[in-house]
Amino acid sequence: MVRPCFTGTHRAWRIVMKRVIKAIVVVSTLFLAATSHAIYIAGIDFVSGENPDGSETNPRGPWTYGYRSPLESTTLTPVASHIDSSSDFNGFHDEIEGYIDVVSILANTGTGQVVLDSGFGDYAPLNPNQMAMHPGAGNQFSIVRWTAPVANTFNILASWTDLDPNGGNGGSGHVVINGTNFISMERFWDNGGSGASFGTFSLNAGDTVDFALGSRGDYTFDTTGFDATITAIPEPASIWLLGSGLMALLGMVTKKRGVIQALPDNPLHRSGTSYGSR
Repeated sequence: MVRPCFTGTHRAWRIVMKRVIKAIVVVSTLFLAATSHAIYIAGIDFVSGENPDGSETNPRGPWTYGYRSPLESTTLTPVASHIDSSSDFNGFHDEIEGYIDVVSILANTGTGQVVLDSGFGDYAPLNPNQMAMHPGAGNQFSIVRWTAPVANTFNILASWTDLDPNGGNGGSGHVVINGTNFISMERFWDNGGSGASFGTFSLNAGDTVDFALGSRGDYTFDTTGFDATITAIPEPASIWLLGSGLMALLGMVTKKRGVIQALPDNPLHRSGTSYGSR
């Protein structure tokens, strides 16, 4: 069996390619670390925590569902009375699951839109994975709370949609961080309308972000569609690691290129002779 002949240049290139491949793997890992970011979506996370056997927990991961009377506070009373797909909520909609307590915090767990009806007329459609909130009769705010799992900067987008346009004076949506009201939307989505809020906040681990729905004094006809997306922004340190990896890769290629140029060719290869053994 004849073994293939490799010149000094060929051997050097093989060494270079092995090291370049290793460097690419390292840089790719750094790139993923620098560009990947955690995303939390209120509706999807809520639905994923609903179980057919009724074994739901509250809180669920970083999310807690509850209520309180003052808007600006860190206190929160978790809701406890849960309904599942066997409850036939509001017109036998098995897709609606969640909590009906002092306040209501529900979600459409199905794959199609659901149209609820409280007896005064149809609601606007509730989309799959969309949540529905309702404040309490005693001016309690219905609250979906997210607790920051790590210190980071986050983009926070919240949206509300009036699902029941059949009466009332509209609700109020708020984003309350560590007990301080940062964003308020008063009656923005009355009579079937909708509204959204966006902000960027630097949070520490354990900081709380409360998405609160209030009644503005009249809690009737205040069923409101809700969702929120919280996205972690990559830290500058991660970007620095990526840049360092790229510079290291560039330096490795440049250095090895000089080694290749310095190695002489194999004279046997130049003469066309095959060098090997049986």
